[in-house]
Amino acid sequence: DKSGLEERKQESKQKLEAFEAAMKGLGKRRPKYTEYPHVFKEQIKSDEAKNNKAGKKSKKPIRAATRPDDVAEAAAWDTIGIVYLDDGAPRTSTVVASRVQQAAELFIQLRTDMSKANTAVDDAVKANKPEAELTKLKDASEAKKNALFKALDATVEHADDAVIDNLGGHQKLISSLVNALISCIKASDFSGKLPKIIFELFTHFRMTRKIAETTNFDTVRKRFEDKGDDDIKDYVREISAKVKKFKAAEPETATGY
Repeated sequence: DKSGLEERKQESKQKLEAFEAAMKGLGKRRPKYTEYPHVFKEQIKSDEAKNNKAGKKSKKPIRAATRPDDVAEAAAWDTIGIVYLDDGAPRTSTVVASRVQQAAELFIQLRTDMSKANTAVDDAVKANKPEAELTKLKDASEAKKNALFKALDATVEHADDAVIDNLGGHQKLISSLVNALISCIKASDFSGKLPKIIFELFTHFRMTRKIAETTNFDTVRKRFEDKGDDDIKDYVREISAKVKKFKAAEPETATGY
């Protein structure tokens, strides 16, 4: 009957609107097929296969053919070349481990560069350097900070699932990211783009003992949950829930690469 049809249409409309709202809330990365509601899985697979086949020859490159001159854009370009894997690329443990190691080394170096630039600004302030010199150093520091942000942002957006899943198993990288968050705390940056992308990245890592037991990470999360904006609070709560669940399970092996 007509009233029943209209009722079903309205119910379907509400469900689709709720689904779209949920997808927008996920940010740059979309869930894996297993995380979608069952009724959408087969259609998504079919649509994606059709689109991949149709756009195989005209597919837009993930990154530009040449490395950009801009420091931050170059960092993103380098990152994509490491963390992105073509559909047909092998995803063996050796390949994934190599990409994880390369990405970790790049991010650690970018964080080190940012830290050195911050120290240069602090030293200039203490030494009462001329305003022109101080401005130049601050600009350089901001550029290094933006380079790290762009690299991590490119990872969240373009990294292969196998790579991003296992980045959480790299102890030096985790320590470096936590130290970057500590630098944000010292700068009273509790809701800026750098701490947000770091926490967002952590939400995509497969939880490991290296994350759960990282020195100061609990304290750092609590500071950001207390002083950060709603986005930060949501990221921190999600990470803390994963840490709690991991510690309760106490698996013997989940260390990643």
